[in-house]
Amino acid sequence: MNEMQRSESEVLQDLRMLAQADGFLHVIAYFCFRDNITIVSEGNPIPNPIQKSSSNILIREEISLLIQLVCAVTLSIAPPSHDKFYSLIEQSERLLRELHNSFYFNINNVDLLSKASDPLFNLFQIPEIAREAIFYDGESAYDFQYLSFSQLKYSNDGDWLFSNKGFTMLDAVRIAATVKEIQLDKLNNIFDAVQKSNQNIPLLEAFVITVDEIVEGSHIDKNIVSRFLEAFTIGIHTYDIDTATDFKPISARPFLKINDDTYVLFQNYSLAQAIYESPFYWFIEESSYKSIALTHRGEFVENFCNEKLIKVFGDKSVFKNVQVRKGKTIVGEIDVLVVFADRVVVLQAKSKRLTIEARQGKYDKLLSDFNSAIQDSYNQALECAQFLCNSECELFDSSNRKLNFEESFKEIYPICVVSDHYPSLTTQSHSFLKYECTKTIQNPFVIDVFFLEVMAEFLSSPLRFLSYINRRVSYHNFLRATKELTFLAFHLKNNLWFEGDKKLFKVMLDEGFTIDLDTAFVKRNIEKNNTATPQGLLTKFTNTPYENLITQIEHLKLAGMVNLGFLLLTLSEDAINQLNKGLLHISEKAKQDGKLHDLTLEFQQGETGITIHVISDSTFTSMNRLIVHAESAKYRAKANHWFGMEISPSLKLLNVIESQAKWKFDPNFEDFTSYFPKFQQRINTKTIVKRAKVGRNEQCPCGSGRKFKKCCLN
Repeated sequence: MNEMQRSESEVLQDLRMLAQADGFLHVIAYFCFRDNITIVSEGNPIPNPIQKSSSNILIREEISLLIQLVCAVTLSIAPPSHDKFYSLIEQSERLLRELHNSFYFNINNVDLLSKASDPLFNLFQIPEIAREAIFYDGESAYDFQYLSFSQLKYSNDGDWLFSNKGFTMLDAVRIAATVKEIQLDKLNNIFDAVQKSNQNIPLLEAFVITVDEIVEGSHIDKNIVSRFLEAFTIGIHTYDIDTATDFKPISARPFLKINDDTYVLFQNYSLAQAIYESPFYWFIEESSYKSIALTHRGEFVENFCNEKLIKVFGDKSVFKNVQVRKGKTIVGEIDVLVVFADRVVVLQAKSKRLTIEARQGKYDKLLSDFNSAIQDSYNQALECAQFLCNSECELFDSSNRKLNFEESFKEIYPICVVSDHYPSLTTQSHSFLKYECTKTIQNPFVIDVFFLEVMAEFLSSPLRFLSYINRRVSYHNFLRATKELTFLAFHLKNNLWFEGDKKLFKVMLDEGFTIDLDTAFVKRNIEKNNTATPQGLLTKFTNTPYENLITQIEHLKLAGMVNLGFLLLTLSEDAINQLNKGLLHISEKAKQDGKLHDLTLEFQQGETGITIHVISDSTFTSMNRLIVHAESAKYRAKANHWFGMEISPSLKLLNVIESQAKWKFDPNFEDFTSYFPKFQQRINTKTIVKRAKVGRNEQCPCGSGRKFKKCCLN
């Protein structure tokens, strides 16, 4: 420990005194404009002019801390002098940096290093580390998600809200949207002024709003607006905090009241989150309504997950509130079940939040909260997944109809979903979750409802959705990031695929990958018909034979097609380019001469591959020819898995075969395949692409026994 380092309480006291300085509201406005505002031109982010003056970017939680501390004094919107203004900014940044360092004030580094060498030791057992990870974690949701989800979450609580608070959830969302629109107009005007002038611009004006402005913009009755502001406005002189991770009342009541008609809202995000989270706590304060509110909250998350998965898989593949029965006994219940071909998603949803005690770094409480929110949910999902592997168990939907599926389950994905912002969810899941996996039951996937929506938006077909989950959970112990959004953003940009032994090293992904995904998702929200998509996986191969193949199979509910799709979606860019080149070449030749042309590709260093025949019409004979050719290629590669495809010259998929027989020596195949030339062309260590040609006078590969020139050549 550095002897010059100060404790958190000492730093917080200095921040408290600083926040009481005249004009500090203007300092907060400066930080909000600099660090919370994204400036967009023609749909793309551009640099914020006042960010150039500082490399210290504050996160929203740090700004909320400053707002909470300023509430201890009578609020004034009078500006400070120029020198004082910049002095307050510099002091605030310095103290917030010192505050971050103070989280480690009581850590004995020598002791920490000795504990860290123990593989069973969890860093979250150190309160300071747990508190730091939670406080600086960042957000889980977009602000517009909070608002749109609020209407769904409280759709059955409208009567209580209007009777007890004087407004409906629709009123709340409309008012919040109006406030944001008014403030954006003011911010745009100020941005123009900042660009044109080197003089100080009163940034606080953009965050000040009046009751009349809200009434005029929302067309909502003034009494309703006043009741809304009353519910979400913090009192002055009544709140203080002892630590940075204490509950901040400003989070639940983000408006500051200057006078009867004038308010300040620094962070629209905080208002959206408060609208989503606060009503539930109002409900449970009324004992007669508590159980009703709990029921409604549970129904919301189940219904939400069900609807998002239906959007991807269709209503024929998604089932809500499924009972697992063994005989007449109910042994398990699945909140949402997805069965697509031989792939299964077992989703369990929870509505649990991180308590104040856990945020303070109390390990027992942190673990208890995690067990209630995640571990219990996972245990339930795992148990149900195990029952699905038991032939004695049967499934029944919410209407008590027995569910029958044609194929046995190859892979089952247990997914745990929480309905609220759960700080450091991804990190805690890596640290705390106890799980089991088998060849069928895959590693766990822990997410929140906000991420589920983003995932369903951009991976909107069953194949892409399942393929991503498959790879994400396969890298469970290899790949690290603080947010699930980072994994998805990396995937959409680069394709989530790594070679090599995953036990030898780990990869940490930076949050900077999310910029393109953030931009695209916001654009889609602003304009309902906007299909903005991050550049990369979903855009790079548009209008190519490869993308055409994916499009043809991504909704097909057949195990073989899912297997083929999984393989195609793992190909490297080089392999895809070679596939496109080869398909275009043989399809053009087939158009010109009307004859069969073929392409054979070997992947993953010979572990699997594809043999493709381009043919005008599929017949019994052509299928036999494909089977022989594909099996021969599989044998020569000593592969355990191989696909055969018949495609028309226009690249329409005609037939697919799949062989999964384990390779073994066969003297007949040895003799037969000796007629095939060796594959030559190699792209990289992951993918080999080759063409198999048969000489005119060689034996035909279809197995007829005739020479090639007198059989399939013509």
